[in-house]
Amino acid sequence: MGLVDTGLSLAFAISVGGAIAIAFLVDHDSGWYAYHMLFGLCAGFLLVVHVILGIVGTRHVNFEAMGHGLSKLPGYLFGIFKRQEKPCPGHNPLAWFVYVVMFSILTLLVLSGVFMLNHSIEEIHEILGWVLLGTVAAHLIGILIHGLRFRENVALSMFSGRKRATQEVALRRSRPVLGLMLLLISLSFMVQLFQNYERGASAVRLPWLGISVQLGEDESYKYESGCEKEDYHEMDRDAHNHDHPMHH
Repeated sequence: MGLVDTGLSLAFAISVGGAIAIAFLVDHDSGWYAYHMLFGLCAGFLLVVHVILGIVGTRHVNFEAMGHGLSKLPGYLFGIFKRQEKPCPGHNPLAWFVYVVMFSILTLLVLSGVFMLNHSIEEIHEILGWVLLGTVAAHLIGILIHGLRFRENVALSMFSGRKRATQEVALRRSRPVLGLMLLLISLSFMVQLFQNYERGASAVRLPWLGISVQLGEDESYKYESGCEKEDYHEMDRDAHNHDHPMHH
């Protein structure tokens, strides 16, 4: 599943990268900001795909491998300081830990983005965005250090699906058909999601579900804060007095 994994990873990177780039570069009041949520929804769907891979994937990428890797994390970290760690046939324990943290943060980001009901959730969403950005940066630095430490091109192994390991841990079957199906389903979802975007209504219909999601921030919650609520009532009084000049 080398090329398939690469396709899913690229789709995931484009979704997350696109959402982060728009969040930092595009004004929230701009019509283009809706694409931040569209990319976020794509990332959310790809999270579901990764959960499926965790259930039906090969023994180097499934949940059993994740649990096995996380259980070895303390010893692996100790080995790093002692320079005694060894290359792993799949993800190393530290990489598994970073993936769990990154996917957990991304899950919270997607949920808080869809259900942004008050100012507190908006602030949490922004903080999570910065944390995710830091986690991605740490992950890329880890890949670089791993490559220098073991003289192994991790990026190339993503394309080829091959890594240095003993014959005992080699995969007999890579399940390419299953991987290709998941990749095509993911790409189909992403393409249809952007096609279903109704710019005028600032809404999108989720493919295959028929559920419409409103894009953009809900401004109504801003009136919950005392100052802004007071300003709102002041504007309401001004409008009322304008309509009834005899009240002066």
